[in-house]
Amino acid sequence: PDPKTATFLILYFIETILAVLFLQIYLKNLYEYFFYTFDCIINIKVNMSQEVFEQFKAKAENAEAIGGTIKFVVDGNPVHIDGTGETNNVSTEDKDADCTITVSREVLEKLRDGEINPMMAVMNGSVKIGGDMGLAMKIQSLLS
Repeated sequence: PDPKTATFLILYFIETILAVLFLQIYLKNLYEYFFYTFDCIINIKVNMSQEVFEQFKAKAENAEAIGGTIKFVVDGNPVHIDGTGETNNVSTEDKDADCTITVSREVLEKLRDGEINPMMAVMNGSVKIGGDMGLAMKIQSLLS
């Protein structure tokens, strides 16, 4: 082959190798970024649900026994409060309860801070209550 063709083929070969290397580096960085972001989201969710659990635990253990079981489902994370004994026991177990209250963390915080009327939150669907409504009325001591 003539020298121009050989030079062209060598340069084309080098260019192809560099393009593949850059693509591999780009994909590796993209892969690492994706998993770093995913890991951060998981850690935030775990930390947020742990924080909600700790708040319920602190309030429930210092309140009078509620006389039944309540399960809060906050952004899909259960907090089970068993107040059938002399004290309220709080866990993250997803057990059946006499009353189940489903709410987002944002709405729960607004309820706690008095920014939302609890009755209006139930009526507009921000808070869903299933089971013993009388037991649901006792949760004010767990939120304030």
